Order: sequence, then structure tokens, then C-alpha cells
Amino acid sequence: MRGRQFYIVISTICGILHLTHATTIPLPKIGTWEKNYKSYWIGLNGAHAKTATKEDEASFLKTLQQRLNSYMVPPKKFAIYEMRSEFLGLMGLVVDTPASLQSEDAIFDTAEKFSDSWTSFYMPCLFMLKADEGSSGEDTPGQVIEVEDLGVKQSVEGNLNRRDTRGQDGQDSKIERRNSALHDLVTLSTPPGVSQQQMRGIFWQWKKAGEGVTVYVVDSGCDPRHPEFKNTKFQDWIFPGPMTLTEPRDDSDLPESNEFHGTPVTAKIVGEKTGVAQKANVVVVNMIAGNARQGFGHDLYKAHDCLLKIYDHVKKNSRNGSAKCMINISYAWIPLEHLKSINVEWASEIERYSRYIFSQLVELGCYFTIASGNSGQVSSITPFLRLYGTPVIKYLIYQRNY
Repeated sequence: MRGRQFYIVISTICGILHLTHATTIPLPKIGTWEKNYKSYWIGLNGAHAKTATKEDEASFLKTLQQRLNSYMVPPKKFAIYEMRSEFLGLMGLVVDTPASLQSEDAIFDTAEKFSDSWTSFYMPCLFMLKADEGSSGEDTPGQVIEVEDLGVKQSVEGNLNRRDTRGQDGQDSKIERRNSALHDLVTLSTPPGVSQQQMRGIFWQWKKAGEGVTVYVVDSGCDPRHPEFKNTKFQDWIFPGPMTLTEPRDDSDLPESNEFHGTPVTAKIVGEKTGVAQKANVVVVNMIAGNARQGFGHDLYKAHDCLLKIYDHVKKNSRNGSAKCMINISYAWIPLEHLKSINVEWASEIERYSRYIFSQLVELGCYFTIASGNSGQVSSITPFLRLYGTPVIKYLIYQRNY
């Protein structure tokens, strides 16, 4: 009897294997199969895309594909990635071409053909050395930086003497006391002229901090298994680009490194012991995106693709069209100063492109926290102020690490 059961099991397994090999299983859309390829990012006119009809868009894409067909890597139907928002429309294209093929002139000519309507710019996805990342400036503590945009002039001043007006010693009914807090949290509560020792490990925080607010953490992902997140409400995960892993994890900045970034950043926001707003909902936006290609141009289009997907997520989940959300970009925003040294026109067009997407998020009611480097007082925040300007600046908080 046992022998008969064993024969039935083996026959069943063989039958399953036969059906598996006999059935054609459709492959998921993961992008090009070509390892040695070069990508080009074509930025599209947001104002035109938002009002374009489906017929206009279809005609544009068909013509573009016909013009670039001989330059695309196989399978060609996967060689163009569409950066799209359900509400803002088609905002960008990433075209993969064989690295050995001189295709830049064809990309440029195609972008120029539609420059009166669809296209704003094009650029090859360059690779940037680590030594080129970021920029150093000559700003000094307390320096006033003038920002002029759309006829509005604002001053941003490092005022070290500003005092918190939420209440004395946490006596405000909306504030609660946390004892034996970590050093970073105590620092946030320490007023001018008071030492860490005098604070006695106390952190004053808002009661139910973060409740009803969604925080979008744009970083390298997050490991939700960490004990700091045992009570965290992870609402969703967002991945940019055509080649991503969709598992909830933290991707290192470099494949050979174990120095993860997104997990501690998320913990600083909602962590059980380290967070300042434990009641907030979290949407993890993995800008590293698993196995997606790294490099300057790739990071640029992925960063903007993240913003487009955040826009759609906010729009779908906001009540009465009003959002209560914070977008935390601590995987530092791409420095355009470096790009200016390569091509001023690209940098100018991408700056305008960035402003458009940021302004659309501001209209939804989103606030931003953006890292401005790890060089402390040596680093300059002027490029960031110039990039975002009004109206984004009034919804902006800068992080400056020391």
C-alpha cells in the first residue's frame, strides 16, 4: 500500500513538472535584458502632459518609438520606461540603447522634434564618482541667504537665539515628558543656554505625535523587522524605475557595503525609542530600488519618478483633496551644481522640471524635510534654496548634519 502511495506522489510531481515546462509562462516586465546598455532620460513638459488627450499622447509615443526603433535594445517593447502619474500625465521617458551604438544624436533629434509640445530636455544617464558628489560652499553660521523667485524675496537666517514657545518645562497640556531619552532626542529639547547635563535625559514631545500624518521616507528602504518598529504602521511601499525588487527591505547605498541608511532614518521618525512622531503612518519610498542601476543620471530620473509616485499616492489617499503628509528626503537630493559643470542647459531644464513637480506636491498640502549634506557648517544650502524657492520654501525644513 505504501508503495502504491509513493508511486502516486511521484506521478503527480512528474505531471506538474510536465505541465510547467509545456506551458508558456509570461515574463514580468523587468526592463532590458541587455547588460551593456546606455540609458537616456527625456524629460517631458508637465503643463502639456497634464492637458494632453490620450490620442495626442499615443501619437507622440508611436512616433518616438518609430524614430528610435533601430537604436533600442531588445526586447524593444521593454526598452522605454514611462515615468507616469495618473493625475499629472506622462512626465518622462527613459530609453535604453546598446552601449556600443552611437545613439545620442538620434535621441537629441527626437527630443528636438517635439520641443514645441512634449519634450523639455534630454540627457544621458551619466555615472558620477563618489568624489564628485555634493558640493562645498562658503556659507557661515548665521549668514543671511537671499532667495529671489517669481518676484518674491525672502531671507533665511540661522537664528541660534530663537526660543521654543510651546510652554515652560513641558507644562503645556499638549506636551508630555519622556525620561531617559536618547542623546539626539534630548538635544532637540535643549533650549539655548542649557547644558545636556541640566536636561537630565528628558525629552519633551507632543502627545500622540504624528497621529493622522503620513510620512514618505525617500531613502534606501527599511527593514520593518527591527524592534524599533514593533508598533509602527507601515502603510505602503513605493519603488521607482523599471528594474526594481518589490520586497520590503533596506538596500545598501553600495552593493558591497552593509551600511544601511533608510532603517535608522525611519527609526528617527517613528521608532519606539528613537522616534519623534511614533503615531505617524509610514510609506517607504525605496530610491535605491533593489537591482536598479546606480549612477548620476539614473539617480536623477529615479528621484523624480519617486516624487511622481508619491503624488499619486497622496492624491488617492487624501480626504477632501487635503493631505496631511511629510516627505522626508534624507537620501540627499541630487546636486545640480555638478551637472552644471557638464552641461548648463541640462541643469537649468532639470531645475525647472523639479520645481514643477515639487509645486504640484505643495498644492496637495505636502511638507518637505530635505538633507543638505553631511559637511555641517562647511556645506552650502544656497543651491537648495535656489532650487526650491517660493512657494516650496515655506513648506521646507533643511537637515544639516554635523
